[in-house]
Amino acid sequence: SSNGKLVTNRESNTLVVTDFKDNVQTVKKVVAMMTYNGKKSSKVIELKNISAVEAKRSLDAIAKSKFDYKIETEKVSVIANKSDNSLIIIGKKQNIDYLLKYIKKVDNDGTLTKRIVEVIPLKNVEAKNVIKIIDSIIGKKKYLDPTAKPLASVDMESNAIVVMGPSDEIQYLRTLLFELDKEKAQVYVQARIIEVSDERH
Repeated sequence: SSNGKLVTNRESNTLVVTDFKDNVQTVKKVVAMMTYNGKKSSKVIELKNISAVEAKRSLDAIAKSKFDYKIETEKVSVIANKSDNSLIIIGKKQNIDYLLKYIKKVDNDGTLTKRIVEVIPLKNVEAKNVIKIIDSIIGKKKYLDPTAKPLASVDMESNAIVVMGPSDEIQYLRTLLFELDKEKAQVYVQARIIEVSDERH
């Protein structure tokens, strides 16, 4: 806040923060995240038209879907500061820039498209192969509202596709994935029938 003070002590490598309790807690979170991994960057963005709390929820969902959280350096932390309606984003610069581009566009438009996240397990096809088809379809489709564009990623452990976006887009992708997963099963069954028929003759 405008009344807050920040004093650095180089000899002891410490920071002294004086401010409202919520703001001090925010600073402590940022410092903890920055010192945990010194290679991480941070950016602060003040929002004018949308709630920082709602924006954080959206960015958290995007980050988990877009970036591989099994790799520590890929993780992104988002902190909402209610006092000035701002966001602090901490992580790899490339990942921060991706999220900043999205949230700036949303803030300028003044609307935050409600997104949902869904994990869709596959039984008959490999997720790492299916994701190429999904990415291609999403990439070719034109969206009047860029924020409505869904995101898809792979969960290798469960052989699933993780999708995030507006409910209508998720419904479309769910149907598509069901057909892609079912197709190989049908081919497999047909092949088995042919094998049995050949053996009988």
